[in-house]
Amino acid sequence: MGKRRVGGNSRVLRKKKVRGAKKGSCLDSVAAVIAAARGVKTVPLRMKKMTGHKRSGKRDQDVFAALRTERSKLLKRQAAERMVLKEHTRELEARRQRIRKGEDAKMERRELGKYIRQLQKEQEEKHRKELGAIEEAILLRTGKKASNKICQHEEWEDIDDDDEEGVGEHELHEMFAHLTT
Repeated sequence: MGKRRVGGNSRVLRKKKVRGAKKGSCLDSVAAVIAAARGVKTVPLRMKKMTGHKRSGKRDQDVFAALRTERSKLLKRQAAERMVLKEHTRELEARRQRIRKGEDAKMERRELGKYIRQLQKEQEEKHRKELGAIEEAILLRTGKKASNKICQHEEWEDIDDDDEEGVGEHELHEMFAHLTT
């Protein structure tokens, strides 16, 4: 027979302890009551779920995801509206080109041109306003991160081009000689 280790059961016992800790069964609470009666301090084997912070983070993520999907739907709808307006303006342009003769032909062409430009401008403003509202809501949700990025960006100084020319290669070697030797 081969050699047998003495106390070879310890590894198996450790595995069982880990499994029991993961399960967090009612035996843990019984053991805690017995230990309290004896005056022994116990450490909970399972971590308690954090309340509040994690949930609010999850809620923020859900709201952020909803805003992103709403933004996506808005962009698709706006693209469809642009296509409809483009088709309508083509028809108006064709009608404008057909107006050649008549007493008021020049004025009618001018009025149609104004009307087409007005429609396009109104649609652009409407789309910009709708998209701006959603993007503003998204920025409010991610405001903390954005403000941190802005602060980090403001910490850096702008270096003028004149300063860069003032430092020569020899001076750079002298400055960093302690790093290369």
